[in-house]
Amino acid sequence: MARNDLFRGFLNSEKGKRRTVKKIVFMVLAIILLTSLMLIGCGENPQTTAPTATTSAPTATTKAPTTTTTAPAATTAAPDAAKYGGVYIMAISVGLARPIGYPSEANGDSYTCASPSNENLISVDLKGNIIPKLAVSWEVAPNGSMILGLRKGVKFHDGSNFNATVAKWNLDLQIEAKKTTNWTSVDIIDDYTIRINVTEYKNTLLTGLASGITQMVSKEYVDKNGVEAARWHPVGTGPFIFDSYDRDSKLTYKRNPNYWDPGKPYLDGIQYVVLSDPTIRKLAFQKGDIHETSSSGLDAQELQKAGYKMYSQPGGTFALLPDSKNNDSPWSKLNVRLAASYSLDRESFSDALGYGFTNPAYQVYPGFEQTAIPNLDKHLYDTTRAKNLLKEAGYPTGFKTTMYVFGRVVPANYPTALAEMLRAVGINIEVETPT
Repeated sequence: MARNDLFRGFLNSEKGKRRTVKKIVFMVLAIILLTSLMLIGCGENPQTTAPTATTSAPTATTKAPTTTTTAPAATTAAPDAAKYGGVYIMAISVGLARPIGYPSEANGDSYTCASPSNENLISVDLKGNIIPKLAVSWEVAPNGSMILGLRKGVKFHDGSNFNATVAKWNLDLQIEAKKTTNWTSVDIIDDYTIRINVTEYKNTLLTGLASGITQMVSKEYVDKNGVEAARWHPVGTGPFIFDSYDRDSKLTYKRNPNYWDPGKPYLDGIQYVVLSDPTIRKLAFQKGDIHETSSSGLDAQELQKAGYKMYSQPGGTFALLPDSKNNDSPWSKLNVRLAASYSLDRESFSDALGYGFTNPAYQVYPGFEQTAIPNLDKHLYDTTRAKNLLKEAGYPTGFKTTMYVFGRVVPANYPTALAEMLRAVGINIEVETPT
């Protein structure tokens, strides 16, 4: 990791009123979202069987996998009454701000909630293995270009065909929207083969195809009905067909009887309900009104002790982002960033606030362990060194700054604890949580 990145993360998830001079900014942000723990109610029945449609794992440099259940293996056997049927209900914390039916205008939450309908080219499992989806083969050339063989015989929910022309159209929209700055163009090799051309090789290119930017929607539907109609009416190839969306209330999908994967889906439908208050979500889960909830920290510990089934996934890193690009900011100085890093007692933080679900972090990396640099400068806590570094940087008595918190992701007690650690070495910090 480069020297100017030594500020690093401070917490990995597992099983992360005075203004400052010249608007110095200090952010606590989930660079890679904390993996929530998913809990399933006791006495599971067909209605709580895991949905076939799962959110694909992300690229290796963006954010952690969205919590999801593992779908049963594909089967062509006769339906089993113990497996099939029911509507699986999940909660989301806010209504969708971006479209779910036009991927080039979507964002993380929209990609997740569109995934029952809109499938990616590939998927990545919890161990980082690449799984075929709408692409069944791939070849990465030395220059980074990717040749993809597409699945044949797949139809969109409107009956139109999935093929290279449609795949190129979807990917071209993402390029035009600048959602992927490394892709330059997409070529059609034949009806079911495409090549994605890139500016340079990156080792995350292939796993990037598992992100929301490769979700496929029907070109024929958009051409016939227009972009406006498509935005809130996803027409994909997935195991579930869009039924309705009541803004800030409920999103409903029904079973696709003509899904390309034999024997799937197992459920009659999937439903997302908007429950913004975490306490209400927890109570709804305990009452059985929703079949899954994501939790962390003390709530997760309490639910686990109460006997609920818990599934964890590889998580990501909570990190601090200093305003290092602003030359007038103290954070532009390497020694200041190092001082902040040495001021963080990662081990104590994890022990006190992680409730057994986190590990100290010494680098920013996704939950896939094979992507981490082993044994990278662990045990960095040294307040004496932090104070000396501040003095060398020209701040012998410290300075004042502001920490902006991504409140939807960062637990409220995290920034409070971090601010106290930073204040102890002279970085007097005010915490703000923009709405």
